[in-house]
Amino acid sequence: RTITLGVGYGLGLYNVGAADEPRALWDPRTIHDVNISFSRVFTKTTVASLGYTFQYMGGDLSSPYLQVPLFPSTEEMWTRENAQWVDERHPDNRIRHAVTLQGKQALSRKLFVRGKYRLYLDSWSMRASTGELGAAVELPNNVFVEVSDRLHWQSRVSFQRRTYTVNRDFVTADRRLAEMLTNIAELTIRPRFDPVELV
Repeated sequence: RTITLGVGYGLGLYNVGAADEPRALWDPRTIHDVNISFSRVFTKTTVASLGYTFQYMGGDLSSPYLQVPLFPSTEEMWTRENAQWVDERHPDNRIRHAVTLQGKQALSRKLFVRGKYRLYLDSWSMRASTGELGAAVELPNNVFVEVSDRLHWQSRVSFQRRTYTVNRDFVTADRRLAEMLTNIAELTIRPRFDPVELV
């Protein structure tokens, strides 16, 4: 039985701007990442881990390529021709937290199952929950088959709207900031070949 503690830190320094703009017009973006993990081997067949991630993002966090349409107040006039297009604008900082719990269990020498759950929240009022289950089996002739299913839900950020009729302080056209529910199922078949000896 072993316990492993991990602590990591990452720093990202970027300049953000459109490729056809002079570099002098680009804006800075800074990202700080802190990761803390705790894992334990409970038995010869059972291992689990708990992780926490903190991230601070500062600077220009919007995309230099996205524009947001502002439509007239009358819904009948909501057409691209009647829209006024403005640059996407995001708050200049974002604090993100995520907690991840995962475990792996060997049911036999050739059959394995795993599970993972991630809870996320940030200062833009987004909340997210992700669960994943998977199983893998080793077949004859060194063939591995794995099946998995991942369910993800997230709320929208506080300033995201399907349609903007007012030029607000913050506007976005990023679909990743909208409410979302996805489910992804995967089947993977991996043959493992013996190493080739070169003479």
